[in-house]
Amino acid sequence: MDYIFDTGSELGTHHLDHLGKLLNRPTAWVLERVGLRLDMRCLELGAGNGSIANWLAGRTHEVVAVDIDTSQLNDVAPGVQVIRHDLRDGLPVQGPFDLIHARLLLVHLPEREQLLGRLVDALAAGGWLVLGDLTDRPLQTLAVPEPADQDLWDKMLHLSHNVVSPARGLSWTWARETAGRMTAAGLVDVDVMEYSQSRRQRRLPAAPKPQ
Repeated sequence: MDYIFDTGSELGTHHLDHLGKLLNRPTAWVLERVGLRLDMRCLELGAGNGSIANWLAGRTHEVVAVDIDTSQLNDVAPGVQVIRHDLRDGLPVQGPFDLIHARLLLVHLPEREQLLGRLVDALAAGGWLVLGDLTDRPLQTLAVPEPADQDLWDKMLHLSHNVVSPARGLSWTWARETAGRMTAAGLVDVDVMEYSQSRRQRRLPAAPKPQ
């Protein structure tokens, strides 16, 4: 099974950039709550374009950035080691790690439960596992210019959530199960934060009329 999104393309570049604009700030806020230290060894899984790996590199000792496609990891900070690897084949480096972070990764992988166990095993004593995934919270439009726009949105959401996602092994319920899975795996001080944000869309200017 291949990753459902091709991040190695030009569209993939835009995809990762937009995700960073949406999620880097809340991700950094969560990671700062862990209590980052300059002696920490970190594992960044599903590193994407390296924005969080680079951010961690300025606050910790070592960052290992892993992705199945590393073509977007060309501009990494000193202290960041890039490894191209499919996590379904196991971890590419041995622990222990003081911090393991994965954002929008396990939600895509049918082997997510086994991978969670491997991540827990790779934690150092007192280490932190930080996972960020999409939930099944319904995505709703706040306003639409025309009823046809709402119909298009509903069809797109149905195809994405109910047709394509299940066929590719993506789980929309995983995020709500993660805390229980972490506790069952022996982790303590398990905390949950749900983040949502509304976005505003401008209508494009009308094309000029032919003279």
